Amino acid sequence: MGWEVFHKNVQYKVGVGDKVKFWKDRWCGDLPLKLAFVLYKFAANKEAFVKSCFICQGVGDRRIWDVCFNRGPNDWEADVVDEFLSLLASNLPLGTDRDSLKWKLTKNGDFTIRSYYHKLYGSSSVVFPCKGIWKVKASRHVSFFVWTAVWDRILTGDNMRLRGFDFVDRCIMCRGCGETVDHLLLHSGKALRLWCFVFSIFGISWVPSCKVSDFLFS
Repeated sequence: MGWEVFHKNVQYKVGVGDKVKFWKDRWCGDLPLKLAFVLYKFAANKEAFVKSCFICQGVGDRRIWDVCFNRGPNDWEADVVDEFLSLLASNLPLGTDRDSLKWKLTKNGDFTIRSYYHKLYGSSSVVFPCKGIWKVKASRHVSFFVWTAVWDRILTGDNMRLRGFDFVDRCIMCRGCGETVDHLLLHSGKALRLWCFVFSIFGISWVPSCKVSDFLFS
């Protein structure tokens, strides 16, 4: 699951070339060669691996490309052929290391969860209360719970219904209105009285925020 989305951000780094498909894998440029060049339509072996598309020749086993087609190019395809051959000439594999994967979203090619997360969700205009979650003296599982609450991902009634569960739409705490993250943690009767009690101990006049994220900022 999710491989098609993930695969778009992966590029193959060719070594020997026996694991990477010449036409179908993304190893030479931003697109697979089958999408970048119409020459794929009359390729002799559309399932060929990179290793089978070059040969050793001459002194020192100098390697050159040897891509086979079912027919020769037409006159109007000359520019495409030149571009294709120039791209191959600048991407001749070393042929010593094993084939590997390179993550396109980081400079060093290593996969990170942060880079993939930003790719999936993009840059958000919402300012995230990072210091109020991860920079406080709380146990890690508490911080993780607050993090999921800020992103509206804890299993409140509204989120459970989105997952297909069918039950009465009311808050488990106050038995009143529908259960949402902000209502359950901030605005239900018991939660509101608890927050007022805590802040009164420290002599703080407090007005409840609309959302959990706003509460953490305040």
